[in-house]
Amino acid sequence: MDSEANGLRHLITPGVPRKPKEVRKEGAETEPSGRGPNAEQLSWLRACRTGDAKTCRKLLDSNPEILHYVPPHYLNYSCVHIATQGRHYDLLRLFKERGANFNAVTRSGYTPLHLAAQNQDKDTVEVLIREFAQFEGMS
Repeated sequence: MDSEANGLRHLITPGVPRKPKEVRKEGAETEPSGRGPNAEQLSWLRACRTGDAKTCRKLLDSNPEILHYVPPHYLNYSCVHIATQGRHYDLLRLFKERGANFNAVTRSGYTPLHLAAQNQDKDTVEVLIREFAQFEGMS
């Protein structure tokens, strides 16, 4: 039986229990699942991408752990990677104040500095080194 048929086996095989349906209230926040980000996390990612410092600050104030959220699929970009690509230096400063990891790596192993260099964005490379560099083993 192929995988699709296995997933539907409860419909055709007596004695195999059905999976319960998920019941959600309208507008309710859902827990993060393997399927992707919840509404708060989507707002966070959107604010990081668009450079919306006000929304980022509001979300960080209500949930400080969102700073470390990395979407479970695709490239695994952190907020620092996203803000770096958008050249949102005000967000990068906010993230540094709140303790973001500027050495976080993507699924491909890139730090935010790698992404800026790969895009030949000299200004962002200089800003990242001057203001946000975190060198390990140096005091």
